[in-house]
Amino acid sequence: MEYWWVLWTGVYSLGLFWATWKWKGINANPTLLADFPTVSVLVPARNESNNLPKLLQSLSRQVYPSYWEVIVIDDHSEDNTVEVARSFQKGLELRAISLADTAWGQGKKAAITAGMDAASGDVVITTDADCWMDSGWLARMGSSFHSPSVQLAFGPVTFPVHNFWERWQALEFWSLIGIGAVTWQAKSPSMCNGANLAVRKEAFYEVGGYDASKDIPSGDDEFLLHAIVDRFGEKSTQFVKDKSALVFTLPSFSLGEFVQQRKRWASKWNLHKKLAPKLTALAVFGFHIGLLIGCLTTLTGFLPLIYFALGLLVKSTAEAIFLKSFSKTYDLKFPLMEFLCWQVLYSIYAVGIGLAVQQKKYQWKGRNYSSQWK
Repeated sequence: MEYWWVLWTGVYSLGLFWATWKWKGINANPTLLADFPTVSVLVPARNESNNLPKLLQSLSRQVYPSYWEVIVIDDHSEDNTVEVARSFQKGLELRAISLADTAWGQGKKAAITAGMDAASGDVVITTDADCWMDSGWLARMGSSFHSPSVQLAFGPVTFPVHNFWERWQALEFWSLIGIGAVTWQAKSPSMCNGANLAVRKEAFYEVGGYDASKDIPSGDDEFLLHAIVDRFGEKSTQFVKDKSALVFTLPSFSLGEFVQQRKRWASKWNLHKKLAPKLTALAVFGFHIGLLIGCLTTLTGFLPLIYFALGLLVKSTAEAIFLKSFSKTYDLKFPLMEFLCWQVLYSIYAVGIGLAVQQKKYQWKGRNYSSQWK
């Protein structure tokens, strides 16, 4: 049992040390452009009248040396999202359209597709209605298209943190964004976040938009990433590591909302047609099952406490180094207390979400979804 535990935690820790090395190898220096592409910022929104003003205010502060516009696409909201968007004209070239007036149906993919049809920019950047960013965000994302070979760029996303619950969520978010960047650096992009995603409009249409995943409610970001790589090659994508590209978004405020959101995120893993994303999900799920087995065998006396403690220490050290490398890049404070609690609780949560996803159903934005091919 001791050898199994040492091997289990050792392989995992080596993987994280490798990830830290790859993260530090990503160039964070922005490339200066003589000509910036024209840009359309798409904001899919459903029942976001309370959050939308903060995003629009932060967009109004952007400094961009070429033409750009904002298009808010309302996804059949039950509040006054459309009215809020249309009333905001503070230094923005802004349009608001409603999915109810199009033939695209409903959902985020439909909203983005409708926005693409309306966009006049050569590059389209998507973000969410509950986000905000610093004034240099747009220029940094636009400058990522420094080469004609770059068809898609994705940047970092984080939560503001004010309490234990939010800091705990932020740690998980950092790990997801960091692994997405590391796998990109390793020439095998696996994940990105639609709250900070840019794509050439022509490339979006060339890969058929969301045609290949239109029956899957989630994955507007990851499935598009993989479609771009399949069509244009591994050098067609770019992770934007620079601090000015950081986007802030709201965390989940209740446990129920948190569980439904994580089920939505996890639901797309078993729907990937590629083997690598599935193996990544299975490896993470399997490791946390192994960690819980390690806890159980230690409590029952099959695994000596000293071996369990040493394995947990090595694993925790590797995770801390990786997450601190991420937080240091963006001048984010590393939450030590939440990280220590994370060591045991996260495995229970990860396995629980992994099992819950097998129900293949979740709720989001007042709608019921099924995480399977229709």
